[in-house]
Amino acid sequence: MEDLTQMTVSDTSIYEQLTRQDIRLLTLLPGCLESSIRVRLDLKILDQKRPPQYEALSYTWGSPTLSHRLEVDLGHRTQILPITENLHIALRYLRHDTLARTLWVDAICINQGDIKERNQQVRRMAEIYTLAEKVIVWLGPDADGSSLAMEALDSLASKISVDWNHYSIRPASAQDLGSDWLDLDTHAPFSDQIYFALVSLLNRPWFGRLWIWQEVFLAGGRAEVLCGATTLTWEAFRKAILCFYRRRKPRTIPGFYPAISRAWQISNMDDQPSLRTVLRRTKDAKCTDQRDRIYGVLQLVGEAERYEIEPDYNKSVADVFGEPLIKGIFEQWNMTLLTCYRSTVLNSGDRLPERKDTYAALRRLSSIMRKDLHIDFERQAEKICRTLCLNEFADRYEPVNDKHVDFKTTVIRLLKLTDPLMEVPDEYLIESVGFLDAFLKNTIGRAIISTEEGHFGLAPKNCQEGDCIAILLSCQSPMILRPEPPGEFLVIGECYIHDFMDGEAFLGPFPKDWQRVFRYDEATQSTRDAFIDRDRDICQIEDPRLGPLPEGWFVQEHSMQHLFTRYGDSTRGFASIFDPRMMSTALRRRGIELKEFKLV
Repeated sequence: MEDLTQMTVSDTSIYEQLTRQDIRLLTLLPGCLESSIRVRLDLKILDQKRPPQYEALSYTWGSPTLSHRLEVDLGHRTQILPITENLHIALRYLRHDTLARTLWVDAICINQGDIKERNQQVRRMAEIYTLAEKVIVWLGPDADGSSLAMEALDSLASKISVDWNHYSIRPASAQDLGSDWLDLDTHAPFSDQIYFALVSLLNRPWFGRLWIWQEVFLAGGRAEVLCGATTLTWEAFRKAILCFYRRRKPRTIPGFYPAISRAWQISNMDDQPSLRTVLRRTKDAKCTDQRDRIYGVLQLVGEAERYEIEPDYNKSVADVFGEPLIKGIFEQWNMTLLTCYRSTVLNSGDRLPERKDTYAALRRLSSIMRKDLHIDFERQAEKICRTLCLNEFADRYEPVNDKHVDFKTTVIRLLKLTDPLMEVPDEYLIESVGFLDAFLKNTIGRAIISTEEGHFGLAPKNCQEGDCIAILLSCQSPMILRPEPPGEFLVIGECYIHDFMDGEAFLGPFPKDWQRVFRYDEATQSTRDAFIDRDRDICQIEDPRLGPLPEGWFVQEHSMQHLFTRYGDSTRGFASIFDPRMMSTALRRRGIELKEFKLV
């Protein structure tokens, strides 16, 4: 849902008062494409057991100018409601010639001039999109070869089958075996004309809008993509986008990589991801009201991380952003959201280079690391590789996830691609596309840094000499802090220092052959932290570096204990998912020196 504070209607007499159970539905009356648009508004009780029949619209508003007229049939009279051009065009395409169509459209079905109603209806957004018979993704009218792009997506989806648990791609039928459609080492066999049409389609404003992430996620597979008169199921769209994302990208099509990457992120939202993950993925999405950075994504995350936050547009932006951070600290002892609030990982103004430039950028970076930072590239190749790819490798997942590149292969490629005594042929660049894409994605907007102690890593590009790196309790990433008088520290953003990404500053290195992984749970369709020794085939949720629980603490039994541990304090009757062995008192007993920071 967008902000309509500049789009209020002078006469709001068309809006009956809603009760807490009601939603307002729009009946789009039949008519031909060019005739005036007439609708009827009705109040319906949104009951989860017996919901009314309607379709929900996911679209972008475009210009806020109310340039078109909508005729609202009130029975005894007709009321004119001004609407935007984008909505006017969408309703024309959605209207049937002879049958009425019932829709939920935020701009019309919510009285945007009534803050109380707006707050109430935004709280019901999850129900509205979840209970809709279908969610219609409206991309706009046919233009710039969009029909070609839609047909290409549909054609590609029809030839493949996807195992979404492991992101593996198989032929849809025996006749597709051995065809070029399944060869991930080549780009899909489409003409440049179709590729340019795909880039144009995937760069349409809908893909840049914040609220659409939640809308298609809540549809749960019942979404349908509509562009002009061409339709495509959301499942087919997801399959085709995955295939394009996994395949070698065409080097002659400007903008293809960022367009397909964004579409993949939107269509590949995990079930109940963390709020940190959602905020990072949506940081470049557009919204007119910055409070929607939080309100517009709450229904994507698990209930525990919603912190019982209810949309309230009377609150300031600072209060809305601060609420989940403060509640996360006090309710779950979790500072992870801090990594999102000052993140400059990828600014909207940063240019994503084409892959033909990526190889040259990698060689320049390796030269800087060798000559200016005095990093022994050959001896530290594995650490450098994990740093440049933010450790997003297949071996970080259990089971091993095919959508990420193989670590050992990538180390070999890194050394060969950065060898100052040789230039690799184009064929090798094509074979190295997975690593080059990961390098490109992870280093845009970041700077390579080194510390006085000899560590190196990636940090926000606005960091500077004299900044310090702090490992904050209950924060997933090291943070760059800038000393500010008097005794305060400005949060610059998170960084990646490979030696300190898994609690090493507090617990030391892992025992031999152990590592932290993200373990996939099929029942909840989510990933959780786990610790694995693959040589001995051991996988557990307990960090092997931790000792016994402090006196008075015990492990509580609960229905999800195979995924995470809940701890109880028998002396205070207190329960928490935060490990008491990582509390400041327990760490100090182990001789760990801790400091306090006043963050601004």
